[in-house]
Amino acid sequence: MAAATKSIELHPSRPHRKLARPDGFKTTSTSVGFDGDAIRLLTSEGQASSLVAREEQPGWASFPKTQTESEYSSIVSVSGPSGSRDTELCGLTATFPKIEILPGGETLVVASRCFRNLDGSHEMNAKVYGPDGKQKREFLLGDGINHIQTDAEGRIWVGYFDEGIFGNFGWQYAGGPFGQRGFLVSLNQAKRYGTMHLPRVLTTSLTAMP
Repeated sequence: MAAATKSIELHPSRPHRKLARPDGFKTTSTSVGFDGDAIRLLTSEGQASSLVAREEQPGWASFPKTQTESEYSSIVSVSGPSGSRDTELCGLTATFPKIEILPGGETLVVASRCFRNLDGSHEMNAKVYGPDGKQKREFLLGDGINHIQTDAEGRIWVGYFDEGIFGNFGWQYAGGPFGQRGFLVSLNQAKRYGTMHLPRVLTTSLTAMP
């Protein structure tokens, strides 16, 4: 006898509305904040293609670039019931960016991919920007990031796709990939990882599976 099928019907918690976007800009990343606000990263149409650039290897495969060749600026637009607020971020290099809001009006921008070199050094793919749009700090969240989410306490939840679990871009060698499972990061405490200081990492039940 076939198992009974269960269904869950979802309804919007707020009325639909169209969010304004400046002329000449494209939405290059979206998210929902811990307080339910809609978050968008808006980038000029002339720069947007560099955020999804890839390295082509004829006869083999193509791989996403981990950084743009030059810095770009974007607008972070946060929209909620009380209206919208926009902040211009400068000096971004993240490709395939993930975006979230942290307490205190800070913005987290994460590049989905990052390299580790044979000497153990690596790219920092997570950057935090202050309310003034300037970078305040950077750290590592690992390669192969599928999604991120923050909470009201300022912790970051990270989930990975297959390359972030099994290793690529230099993370398949000794030491293994940084993100073999999802984890929480507290920005207020640090732990030594390799050759840099990293926020405290706690393993959780949030695990990315291929």
